[in-house]
Amino acid sequence: DVFFRKGWLQKSIEIFDSFDKAGIVSAQPAFFDSLRGEGRTATRVREYASKLEIEEIPPPAKAFDEYCEGIGASDDLVQRLANHSLLMVTNSETGVHAVVGATHMQFMIRRQLARQLVPLPVTGVLEPLDDRMINRRVEALEYWQLSTLEPLVFHLGNSLSGSILSEIVSLPTYNKPIARTIITESIGQRISFRIKQFARKAIRRHPVLKQYVGRIYNLLFDLLYEKSSN
Repeated sequence: DVFFRKGWLQKSIEIFDSFDKAGIVSAQPAFFDSLRGEGRTATRVREYASKLEIEEIPPPAKAFDEYCEGIGASDDLVQRLANHSLLMVTNSETGVHAVVGATHMQFMIRRQLARQLVPLPVTGVLEPLDDRMINRRVEALEYWQLSTLEPLVFHLGNSLSGSILSEIVSLPTYNKPIARTIITESIGQRISFRIKQFARKAIRRHPVLKQYVGRIYNLLFDLLYEKSSN
């Protein structure tokens, strides 16, 4: 699930309007290179240097913290991401900023580009290659991947906790009785999150265990998919 803050749509459209090569736009800065160093957007924006202002900036604290929390980053990954700067581009005429890179947990895409991307191949439910295919094809068609500088969306996952929970329940349109229920349930969710963190670390440290978990996941997916299709 994704929590959308006011202004995410307007800011995303502004980026599309200010950068005609923008193919997909995320409403949250992307700190992780989804193409593992193969992305070319950073190189391509520099080819437009005469029309753009380009600078490397340190990660905005709030955006960085929310990104790491949203993906459940390990302490080691947090440290590695913190050492990376962001490449920000600015349209000299409109003054609109954008950060190079985009996430696939939430994005907008140009209609004509979306029609060129599908159908997408699927080799396995947990295959990293499938997870990055949209970003890869956007790059192959020479479009840019960009994000807003401000964190205007938050990846909730399957639970609510931390500062984002307080922000959601404080919204004037939020149902207060339900909010109290969610706050109570969030205690159990935090415990569940800790268990998931422990399991995630164990899987990362043991490749054989990761292989077995992947096989079981794929088997369950196949069984459920076949059942829903019949």
